[in-house]
Order: sequence, then structure tokens, then C-alpha cells
Amino acid sequence: MGIIINSIGVTMFNGCNFSKALNCANLLRLNNEEDANKQFSTLSQEVQGKISGYLSESFSKANNIESDKASILGQYTCTLEEKAQAIEAFLGPSVLSAIDKENRDALMQQGLQRPSLAFKNSSASTPEVKSYEEIWANSVIGICLIVTLFLLPLGLYYILNALEGLERMTSNSANSSSTLTTHSSLIKNDYPNCKRQVGIAHAQGKSKQMEDEHLVEQISFKAGHSHVQAEIYGIFDGHGGKDVSLFAQHNLSSHLKNSLELFNRGTLSDEGIFAAIKEAFVSLDCACEKDRLTGGSTATVAIILNDHIWVANIGDSRTVLNNGGSAIQLSEDQKCDNEKYTKGVLARKGKIGVGSDRKTLRVMVNNCGVAVPRAIGDHKYVGENGQCCIVHTPKITKYSLEDIKENSALILACDGIWDVCSTKQAVAFENKNHDKSPDIVAKELITKAYNAGSGDNLSAMVVRIEKNKSSQK
Repeated sequence: MGIIINSIGVTMFNGCNFSKALNCANLLRLNNEEDANKQFSTLSQEVQGKISGYLSESFSKANNIESDKASILGQYTCTLEEKAQAIEAFLGPSVLSAIDKENRDALMQQGLQRPSLAFKNSSASTPEVKSYEEIWANSVIGICLIVTLFLLPLGLYYILNALEGLERMTSNSANSSSTLTTHSSLIKNDYPNCKRQVGIAHAQGKSKQMEDEHLVEQISFKAGHSHVQAEIYGIFDGHGGKDVSLFAQHNLSSHLKNSLELFNRGTLSDEGIFAAIKEAFVSLDCACEKDRLTGGSTATVAIILNDHIWVANIGDSRTVLNNGGSAIQLSEDQKCDNEKYTKGVLARKGKIGVGSDRKTLRVMVNNCGVAVPRAIGDHKYVGENGQCCIVHTPKITKYSLEDIKENSALILACDGIWDVCSTKQAVAFENKNHDKSPDIVAKELITKAYNAGSGDNLSAMVVRIEKNKSSQK
């Protein structure tokens, strides 16, 4: 579409001619007179004539050159820069005088408003001319792309963190609002001198798998010329799988029977019982190693034998006694923060370090760690001297049945309970609920531990110790 310009005569001067004339001027600025000539030749004859006439007149006056010798390619004494200025001087008033309020937008769309020029560094004969609007649009797009590329990884990082947090919140909400799945059972044992009621409860809790097992059994063994009965109650808390805890559940009784007969051939004695319990655990561990079982297990075992409660403990499970309302702890947790129990690890050239949670001390070998210095199994933890640095012998205590009061009970539980509950709290809870069935008490105890924030497997056993009236005489 043409636009009439009256500044130097009536001329059909469209946007295409205008842009080419500007290219010509800028080529001259770049000292590219050859391409300027080519660009000039593409203009319409009418425009070429007008520009040539204007330049001839302008340069003739300025340089005293005859008008008929003047052309855009003439050998003027002026520089190429001056030629470019002359073309722009011709274009400026011609075009700007045609821009009025009514047709300004139309002229801008056709490229008639005098722009600022930008050239590509190219071998092409005609450089590309871009307007302010084009340059600004391209710059904005480029900036947006750079910002997007920079912010995209950061944005993805925060989005993933937000989603992970949402998942944790949803999981915690579900855990807190859902009912804990528990498995409980009641066992009633009638022995000649006493009656036992035993309640057991288990729950996987917030752990990925269930690794706990329990043992309730009565054995008979020969001591001298007598046959002796023994009650065995145990909780086994496996780690690195449940192979070892399951093995202990199935095999401890037979190892204990063999050891009791071995160390009490003449007559039953406390010395013989003590040695037999220790030997039973050592032989049980050797059997685990022989079968190449992976992982390990803690064990807290109460053996009622010869008018005493014998407690053997390996690891951080625990046995406590509610003695008519009084709390008595019958075992000691064996953890890596207790120097008494880490001496054996260090003597075997093992190392104690901080675990992945950066707060719990562990026995460390090749960046692997276990939280207890004593356990059944865990044979992969080898010290610098080539020996397994985990101690496999239990800590043994005994408590006389003569000191047991009415309304008493044993509580055996894994560390999932004791992480959030003290001995006194557990005993007070059992004592308060002593009129309930022991399996109900065990189930409620692990539920309270779960609600208190325990993140481990949950296992508890309640053994009621009620003497017959005849046995109290």
C-alpha cells in the first residue's frame, strides 16, 4: 500500500522501498559500497530518481560538483558515512512528515516509521534490518528462555520436595488415624506349683517388614537322678531379616535342654544353670553361623527354674517385673553407648561409629552398622583381626520366686516398646490393668507405644506369676 509524501514531491513511497533505502545507508556505514549499490538497484526507478536527485543536489552544493555527474556510486570527495547521512536526511523528513495521528499505526505496520537498525554478521549481500519492536520481542523471548532454563531444575527440586513432604504428611495422617494391626494370643499353663497366664501381642508397626518372634515353652531335662521342669519365655527382635529370630524361636529350647543336662549331671545347681544358659546361646549362635544365616537378632529370655527367674539378655530387648506394683528391671539394655558392652567389640578390633541417622552409635564395618554390640548372628561384622566383633554371650541375672508378691507379672518386650516407654511406665500400666487378660494388656501396651511414635516392630509378652494358695504355705 502506497503512502503519498509531499516533502520533495508527490511520490508513491511504500514501506519496502523505505526499508531498502535504509539498508543502503547502513551498508555505506559498514564501508560496503558494493552491496549498497546492489541494494540501491532494487529500489523502484521512481525512488532511485528521487534519492539520486536529492543526493546530486546536496553533494553538488556541498562539494562544488556538477549535478549531472552526481550519483549514489559517484566518486565524491565525501566519505561513505557522509553519503549514508545524506540518504537518512532525505528519508527522515520525507517519511516523518507523512506520519500523522490517523495513519501512524498503519505506517508502523508497513515499516515506514524510521527505525533503529541492527545487522547480522553474515556474508549475505543484503543485511537484515529489524525494528525496535522486533529487537525488543526477540530479547524478551531470549531472556525468558534463559530464565526458564535456569529456574527449571530449581523448580523441579522444590516441586519434588513438596510432593515428598505431602506424601509423608499423608502417610503420617493415615498412620495416626488408622487402627494398628495387632496379633495377640492367650496361653494358659497349669503347672504343679503355679498357674501361668501368658499374653503375647505383635505388630509390624511402621517398619517395612516384621522381624520379631516369641517363644513360650516348657522343657523337661535330666539332672542327676531327677527330671526337672523349666518354663521358657522369650522375645526375639530380628534385624537384617527374620532368619535369625525365627531360628532362635525354633531351636533355643533344644540347645538349652542339652546344655542343662551337660552342666548338671550330678545334681541341679545355680552354677550349672548359669553355665548351661550361657553355653546354650553360644551353641545356638554357632548353629546360625553353620547354616550361614544372614542378619541377626536380640533376645530377652526368662527361664523359671529351680525356684528362680533366670533372665538371659542379648541386645536391647528387655525383661521387667511388676512385683505387686513395684518396678524391677531384670535385664540391662546392651547398646553401643554403654562402654561396658563395647569393650568386647573393641577387643576384637571392631569399630564404633555413628549410623546413618547421625545420632545412634553402632558397630561399624565397611559402612554397615548394627545398633547392638551383642546379638545372635551378625557374623558379617568382622574386626581387623579377622574375628567377628559382635559378642554372642548373654548377660544373665536371677530373681527368687520367694520374693514374688501377689498380683505380679513379667513383661518382656523388644526395643520398639522401650524406645518410647520406661520400665516404670510399663509396670504401672500392667499394674493398673492387672484385672484384664494378659493378652489384652500386651495388645494395649504395643498400641500405646505405636501412638507414642515408635517407628519399629512392636512385640510384648505379659506373664502372670500367680502362686497357688498351697504353694504359699
